[in-house]
Amino acid sequence: MSLQSTIAVVIPTFNGSAFIADSIRSVMAQSRPPAELLVVDDCSTDNTLDVVRGVANSCAFPVRILTTRSNSGSPSEPINIGVRETRADVIAVLDQDDIFDPDRLRDGVLPLDRRADVVVTACACGVFSTKRKLVFASRYHAILRQIARLGIPTPEGAITDGRVFLAQLLSKGNFIVGYPGFMFRRRAAEDVGGADSTLRIASDYDLLCKLSCAGSVGVIPKILYHRRNHGSNLSAISATQCASEALLITARYATALRAESFVSTFWKDIERQYFWAVQQLANGGSSVAAIQLAVSAFRDWGVRVENVVAACRILLASLRNANFNKQHTDDYLRLQSTLLQRLRWLHTSRQLRRFVLLSPVSTCVLESGQVEP
Repeated sequence: MSLQSTIAVVIPTFNGSAFIADSIRSVMAQSRPPAELLVVDDCSTDNTLDVVRGVANSCAFPVRILTTRSNSGSPSEPINIGVRETRADVIAVLDQDDIFDPDRLRDGVLPLDRRADVVVTACACGVFSTKRKLVFASRYHAILRQIARLGIPTPEGAITDGRVFLAQLLSKGNFIVGYPGFMFRRRAAEDVGGADSTLRIASDYDLLCKLSCAGSVGVIPKILYHRRNHGSNLSAISATQCASEALLITARYATALRAESFVSTFWKDIERQYFWAVQQLANGGSSVAAIQLAVSAFRDWGVRVENVVAACRILLASLRNANFNKQHTDDYLRLQSTLLQRLRWLHTSRQLRRFVLLSPVSTCVLESGQVEP
């Protein structure tokens, strides 16, 4: 394979005039410049395109401005358009409000240059506040360093098996945080179907999971991009939808991954991560969806004591939720029945003592007016 893969940077944008100039300038400052920059506008209603054209005039590489036919509501469709339109070997995606470190492209592409089995590389991110301009490491940086220590060492970090990396993602959540945290082969993205346009917020997490199934992952435990925290971040607008999509993605890959022998090391954490997110979904008011997801997990994965605790909390959240729709009681009662069977055994088991939270939670469920022991 070529020792110098060509790189295209794709910036999906919608009403990004406030920050997109900074994003483009960070691409212009790369120690290894891209072959081209594609800015894909999702039908902005502000002056985003004027800002892009103004900055693009001083770029030393080609800048292509593309537009969607109609607003898609998420970055996934603009990204898919950018991937289809370029012939570059490797894709780097930059959100309209984030910035690349000057060595982002150089360091991110090296494992892809050196090894044909590597289909995606992942790095850590820093976070900065628009007001304070304070840069600090993401709390996930330590996770990436830990994963790198377990892989095959490279000058940049390590190479790890993609399915092991996927298990880490499912057990710890999306510690890569966003699209700018990974670079990938264009053909690999095309082979796995690109970004899922049905996901409004978590399509980055889904694409990273799909790519991890397709080959090895180059882990680079360095901060190579900086995420801007502000009130209009897409992931901050709807925490409930973010939790819902993350759960969908976890269920999508965890069931298929469970047959792998190495997954037993991660499975307990995968279940814990899953039920924590289900509880957040229930607390956010989406009780019906939370109960349905809990039922599916119990059906596919079985019942364990820790998950009973989590499911009891889900039931309590649904009881507190005035919007709970009684036409969905089948799922509610199915989960209730499963829990009650398990609770009867637990009350005569020494294992109950290890989970002190279970007693008050289960008591509240059993004594509520809608649940009969």
